[in-house]
Amino acid sequence: MSFLFGFSGRVGRLQWWGVQLATTILFFAISLSMIPFIKDLENTGSNVSYAPFIAFLAAVVLAIWINLAVTVKRYHDRDKSGSWLFIAFVPFGGLWQLVECGFFSGTPGQNSYGSRDGASGISGGSLDSEIEAMRSGNRADGMISNYLAKAEAGNSPFDNSATIPSSPARPGPKTGRVQRGKPSFGQRSR
Repeated sequence: MSFLFGFSGRVGRLQWWGVQLATTILFFAISLSMIPFIKDLENTGSNVSYAPFIAFLAAVVLAIWINLAVTVKRYHDRDKSGSWLFIAFVPFGGLWQLVECGFFSGTPGQNSYGSRDGASGISGGSLDSEIEAMRSGNRADGMISNYLAKAEAGNSPFDNSATIPSSPARPGPKTGRVQRGKPSFGQRSR
């Protein structure tokens, strides 16, 4: 249910196009089903039930909500804020929204709004199973292996003095003016 109604998470292009197609078909089907009620309203005047019109209005509001939720999640997949949705209200902004949401690929892997499948960084339910997966090499890279080895040895995993060589001190400028030759960053050559 959060796929259609929630505003958090990410969806890909195929899911976005599927929702756009489904809501468009739903809107046209409901609109076509309203034709007999509109003709009945013209023939009988005010002696008609308004229940079909209320149902139509509820279906339109529901379709708009679903469209907004999935479009916000599509912008999240592009690592953009959901407020980009409002570009549709600018002239030719709806065309840009169609191009960006429908044709541009999303951010691969993790971004500011999570992973595409909705999972967090830790995939398992328990932290012990995650650590065991790291030890077995399924998810371990050099940095994680180094971290675990230090933690098991009783050393602080945040002490990098043994693994990272310290850089030599750089000599400072000898004069207050820019030296001739290759300019350093942010300085002009004369």
